[in-house]
Amino acid sequence: MSLLQFTKPNRQVAYAPPQAYTLTIDKNGYIGDKKPADGYTHYCFKEIFSDYSQSGLGQVTPLKYSVIGDKEYVTAIMPDGKEWMAENLDFLPSDGSIAKNPSSIISNAAAWYYGRDEATFGWEGKKYGLLYNWYAAKALTIAGWHLPSTSEWDALATACGGSSVAGTKLKSTTDWSSGNGTDNYGFCAFPAGRYGGSFDFLGSDTRFWTSSEYNSSDAYCRYQGTDAELHLYSSNKSNGFSVRLVKDY
Repeated sequence: MSLLQFTKPNRQVAYAPPQAYTLTIDKNGYIGDKKPADGYTHYCFKEIFSDYSQSGLGQVTPLKYSVIGDKEYVTAIMPDGKEWMAENLDFLPSDGSIAKNPSSIISNAAAWYYGRDEATFGWEGKKYGLLYNWYAAKALTIAGWHLPSTSEWDALATACGGSSVAGTKLKSTTDWSSGNGTDNYGFCAFPAGRYGGSFDFLGSDTRFWTSSEYNSSDAYCRYQGTDAELHLYSSNKSNGFSVRLVKDY
């Protein structure tokens, strides 16, 4: 299944064409025109080898559902040309190598739901995913997907217009007490909060682990908060942050 979302300055709205029409779309998501329905109507769009970036009806982000680990997630082709998760990972390997809701944040491989209580905070768990320390994030082994490096995040930020504006463009359009984003590409970064042992930042910021190590105690993460920037920070490996995976190529 695929979803289509129009990408326009400062807003993004879902688009569902009438059954009587199908859309022609180039490989970069720019729509050419509407045509009478044909065999592609089920998918709502037909990709052709043209360039509509300077004409046509606008641009869309083709989203789809992908099975990652043991669940289905929305994924999207980002402006860097790679397929990224458009939701936070909520996965624990069945071998028990990652401890869920541990009593101590210094466990080498650990993940948390909010409040360490899945029954009470399950809704946040589904919406915001699990929070992993870096050891757990690095230990994840999911066929076809991997934890992105700082260079992969850099490439995404550059493709979104640079780190100084990429934060706003990747933020979701809701839930941010510090200022919602425009979600230009369907990345839908939610403010999942948590720093150290506190869950106090839910709604105001989010951090995503990278696979890149800073030193023996810290690793790199990407941070989104009150401004438009997609920041690069180093943080203690025991902290619990969100995870987005990238498809292998």
